[in-house]
Amino acid sequence: MDNIIFTINGVLPIFLVILIGYILKRLKLINDEFVKKATKIVFKVSLPCMIFQSVSGVNTKELFSSEIVNLILFLLITNIILFFLSILLAGKIVRDCRARGPFVQGIVRTNFVIIGYSLILNLFGEVALAKAALLTAFLVPIYNIMAVIALTVFMPKEESQNNVRVTLVNLAKNPLIISIFIGLIFASLHIQIPTFIHNTIEYTGQLTLPLSLICIGAFFSWDKVKDNFNYALIVTFLKIIVNPIIMLTIAYHLGFRGDSLGIILIAFASPTAISSFAMSDAMDNDSQLAAAIIILTTACSIVSIIVGINILVGLT
Repeated sequence: MDNIIFTINGVLPIFLVILIGYILKRLKLINDEFVKKATKIVFKVSLPCMIFQSVSGVNTKELFSSEIVNLILFLLITNIILFFLSILLAGKIVRDCRARGPFVQGIVRTNFVIIGYSLILNLFGEVALAKAALLTAFLVPIYNIMAVIALTVFMPKEESQNNVRVTLVNLAKNPLIISIFIGLIFASLHIQIPTFIHNTIEYTGQLTLPLSLICIGAFFSWDKVKDNFNYALIVTFLKIIVNPIIMLTIAYHLGFRGDSLGIILIAFASPTAISSFAMSDAMDNDSQLAAAIIILTTACSIVSIIVGINILVGLT
């Protein structure tokens, strides 16, 4: 019973804030324009501040221990294997070439930064969040590269070449990656930040979780799910149930424990990243399927995450 209460207290508030976003949209207190601008604020301003603060204040020697290196290698290798298996599956069962990329993205790409960070902070604390922020430096480029491949490999060659070039340039300018590396410089050189600047960064970073979760809730529309329900359901089953069970089992038998095992669970059990919709739309893929996958995986992930964390707490 204590494990269940601990899990609910850590997980349920995140999904209740998402529900608040959904209700605010239905009451017309916020609209699509607000969501669009607020998402940009999170991605370009508040989230980089949050990541910088987490990374810049840590002991880099501890964070680059063998435990962290093993965690990075595990997540990189398993994500790459999962990606190629998803490519093969999409080629077999998805007929429309413009739907195959979003199908693959839905299985592989995770909302690790928004929902994942929220869960890790609530359940495991600041040290685990700093670990997760460092993992982001490796996972964000990999997720973006895999997304580019997934959204172009099934498309005509001329379109794919242009999309790859633009996306690689955007990847180099990604605010999350930039904030991680600046944070690592500050942490490595033990640079002290003046208190008033530190507090400003902290306050700005605190916008990230509530604002982004409200935006996810406002993005919900069941109309987007209806026309793409079958493919979205397959992706949701694989993303929310199959992937976490397999990866958590492998990680446990490889010796991962504590917050590292929790990070692995959350990395694979979190719903599909909301940015996959914008990327699918920009690269002329089936963005409505991408939207349906985001909505269905987010709605279903509350149960799988609560069950998964409860099992994890029992194991550790």
